[in-house]
Formats: sequence, structure tokens, C-alpha cells
Amino acid sequence: MKNKDRNKKKKSPPRLNVTAEQIEQFVNRAQQVLPQKDYELLFAMSESLIFMRNAYEQKRISERNLLRMIFGPHSERAAVILGQTTGKYQKDKSEKQKQKPKGHGRNGSDDYPGAQRISVPHTTMKPGDGCPECCRGKVYREMEPKILIRFVAKVPVDATVYEAEQLRCNACGQIFDASLPAEAAKPKYDETVGAMIAVLRYGSGLPMNRIEVLQESFGIPLPASTQVCQNYPSRIVRRSHSNVLHSNNLEQKTSCFEANLLAKTLQQYDDVNDAARHLGMGARTLYRKMKKYGLRAKS
Repeated sequence: MKNKDRNKKKKSPPRLNVTAEQIEQFVNRAQQVLPQKDYELLFAMSESLIFMRNAYEQKRISERNLLRMIFGPHSERAAVILGQTTGKYQKDKSEKQKQKPKGHGRNGSDDYPGAQRISVPHTTMKPGDGCPECCRGKVYREMEPKILIRFVAKVPVDATVYEAEQLRCNACGQIFDASLPAEAAKPKYDETVGAMIAVLRYGSGLPMNRIEVLQESFGIPLPASTQVCQNYPSRIVRRSHSNVLHSNNLEQKTSCFEANLLAKTLQQYDDVNDAARHLGMGARTLYRKMKKYGLRAKS
């Protein structure tokens, strides 16, 4: 008989369906009876219970991780039980950390430091409001927001056309122009145009005639002759929003560099047209620069 009683399985305790509101009411009633330290302990336990139950019901945590959170790690290793961080365990852990985990080839949001970031708040809910799905719990802000990355293509050099309205008097013929915004009062070619041309030409190796074709395909023509006028380093680094770079002999250094570059290129090509095509400029522009620096074509 005793063996039969031992073999009998113990009955599991009955399950109570308690809502979050009932737990909060119970904790509030206990605050009037319990000391402050006991109340704080009971409050922390109730909050942990509500959090774990909501996480399990919403499938944000697996049953295995939930049991590990409640009862701790199920392992008999001394490093896990005693919290040892020396010896072989520390060496294995450091080796695992050095190994780069295999990824899926995609870049995270932190890999786009130059991207524009827009914070999108909730328009109908805020932290602390009741849950409209279960009508029992309260919503709270997650540590990490939901990330969505969208790419938009843009032309390297963009342009804006301002069409100012004009009003003419039918008696005296006086014309009154509409006031233009402050951006229209700036120079026709912004300083960023020269910087972009320099990056495309010398950083990416894109000739000016190809930049001209690219701009033409977007409906914003930028001839190679205009690119040459905007491509001097003195125009690129003349002013900046944050820093100002001054150099007394910047124009002289630029001219010397350009003259040496033209002289070496002319020595490589028998035809001036081929040399101009290599430099990404027109033949007339090259002839004008040859006259300026006193250069001659290869004889």
C-alpha cells in the first residue's frame, strides 16, 4: 500500500485566472497592511509576474527562456554555477567572442551614418494607455524602435527653378516682381556643386563628358565647360559652413599643378583632341589653357 501511495503522482495545484487589474488591486490593499520593505518586495514580484505572463502570451519569449528566467540556467558547469571567469572557461569565452558571427549580408541601421533619421511617434496611443487588444494590460515603450530603411535615388547635381510672378501696371507699364526666398539670393552654383564634381572626377574617376551625359539624362544639363569652371580647388574649399580654409598661394599652387598635369598629358598624346578627351575637357578649352601656360603640343 505504501509503494502504491508513493507511485501516485502528486496533483498539480489548481490554476487561477487572475487579471492584471486584480493583481494591482491586491497589491494596493497589501500596502495598507504590510511594512514598506515587504510592500516593495511584493510590488516587484507582481510586476515581474505580469511582465513574464504578457511576454509569454504575446510569444515574445519562449517557454524555455521563461523557465530559465524563473529558475536560472539548467547547467552543472562550475563556471555557470559558481560564476567563475578564469581558466579554461575564460579562454573559451574569449575565443568565441573573437569569432565573427555569420550574418545575412544586410547592413543594419547603424551602418548608415549619413542617412536622414525621422522619429515617428504614435498618434493615437502613448505609454501608460490601456491595451486595445486584450483590454487588460497597459502599453509601454520598447527599448528599440521598429526600423524601416527606404532608399531614394537623386541626381548628383540638382537644380531648382524659381518662377517669380510678375505684375504689370496697365497705365504706366511698371513691372512688380514677387519676392524670392532667401535661397534664391545665393550664387547660381552652390559650393557643393564644385565639391561633387571633384569627388566624381578625381575620387571616382568619372570623366567630365560622362558627368555631362549623366546630368543630361536626368533633365538637368551640366556641360563639361561649366564643370571646369566650378572644379577649381580654390572654389571648392573657399568657404564652408563650419570651417574656413585660407591660403595665400592657393591660386598659385593650383595653377602650377594644372600646368604640370597638362604638360605631362600633352607629352603622352600626339593629338590634342585625344589629350583633351583624356582630361575630360573640350579641345577649345585645352587650347586656351595651353596658351595661358605657354604649352605646346607634342611635335
